[in-house]
This record gives sequence, structure tokens and C-alpha cells, in this order.
Amino acid sequence: MVVLNVGCGPTRIVGEIGVDLHPTGGCDVQADLMALPFADGSVDAVRLDHVLEHLDQRLGVAALLEARRVLKQGGDIRVGVPDLSAYFAAWLDGPADHATRAALLRGIYGGQTHEGEYHRSGYDAATLKDLLEAVGFAVTGVRDDDGPFRTEGFCIAATGVKA
Repeated sequence: MVVLNVGCGPTRIVGEIGVDLHPTGGCDVQADLMALPFADGSVDAVRLDHVLEHLDQRLGVAALLEARRVLKQGGDIRVGVPDLSAYFAAWLDGPADHATRAALLRGIYGGQTHEGEYHRSGYDAATLKDLLEAVGFAVTGVRDDDGPFRTEGFCIAATGVKA
């Protein structure tokens, strides 16, 4: 079974092929996510975990179309992003201390430690579902995601199959 972790960064997941633009600790294949070096319909599953928010919306669409291209018919996709609605709700609740306010702002705007750490797009459950459906995935679920590699606050994950 061929599973791609696209935009893997330093995260290595056993049984998955790490793909990243930069040669990081989790990267097995150095490649641009807009031109994956895999044949059409050759991959069983694709993970895009905290990638889309770092792309302009039009590039997010292109990245999902590229993931769809390499997926086999019926192949699985998993997309994780910060939950913008949850971040905004927490912000509007008026966090009292500086550390909480700073953490919320990092969740909304990204860590900003280098060029790739800025958030350029935002999603909530409805917009993420709509986007996946718009590019040809049948969405099987959208849920809160505190996954094994989450260090930030509010996240969601959507799953689907290539329709």
C-alpha cells in the first residue's frame, strides 16, 4: 500500500512516504506538492496534514487536484488544518492572559518563524468539506483533530475518497 504524507516537514510516520519541498527529517522524496513525482492513479492514500493553510487558496485547490491525480480510484485523502472558527470563537471570548492571546494568534496567522510558517488561508469544517467536494472527493467525515503530532490548539481533519 502506497501512502504519501505530503508536506511532511520533520514528521516521519511509519508506513508512509514523506514528501516535502525541503529535505527535512521526515522527507523521503523531495518534491513540489504541485508536481508530485508519482504516476496518475498510483497511490492508495494521501495525507496533507497542516499544509493547506500555508498556501494561497488557489494553490490549495491545485494541491488537492494534484493529490487527486495521483490517487487510485477510491483512494483515501486526509486533510488536517487549524479550525479557524474555533480560533475566532476563543479570541472573541476575550482571553485574559498574554500567553493565551499569543497562542491564539499563532494558530490564526502561523508561527512566522520562517517563510513557510505563515498561514495564508483559513478553513472551518464547512469550508474544508466544500473544498474537498469541489475538487472531486466524496467526503466521509470532518472531525476535531488533536492527532498524534498536534502541538497547537484547535484543529480539524477531513477524510474522503476519490470519487
